[in-house]
Amino acid sequence: MIRLSRAGWNNVLIFASLIMIFLFNGLHMNFGQQAASDKQNIAVLPANQHILTIDFPGYSIERVGRDWRIVAAENIPLQAENVVQAWQALSATIVSQDDNFLQPYLPDAVIVFWFADSPQGYVIQWFNLPSGSFLKTPDNLLQVDESRFSELVYLSRPLEN
Repeated sequence: MIRLSRAGWNNVLIFASLIMIFLFNGLHMNFGQQAASDKQNIAVLPANQHILTIDFPGYSIERVGRDWRIVAAENIPLQAENVVQAWQALSATIVSQDDNFLQPYLPDAVIVFWFADSPQGYVIQWFNLPSGSFLKTPDNLLQVDESRFSELVYLSRPLEN
């Protein structure tokens, strides 16, 4: 056995306690992050971006001062302000698999967001598949609720499944 003085054993106990605290605290954090990353909801649009225009298939929504207007060749039965607010509030679940399963499909809608501080558009491809609705953004592959499509995108022709 190791011969230590009383002060030496106190130091051993203090360091052992600190190591145990750091060990358990670190493991706890890792388990929490792993469980959270399995079903992590994130915002679809980048944070703190000022939207100028949203281009949809066949129409666009533009900012005019503090208001929004729809620019289209035909009458669109949507409220521009509601659509913009819905897109800004939209969150989705990150899909952990790669996007190779989308290769045989064409997107049902391609939406381009133009931000004030970016010279190029933020392109979102919306796929309505039998397995669910997916958004392919420049950053992630996301899964959203299928019922949100008609709220967020108006198509003059119905979707073909």
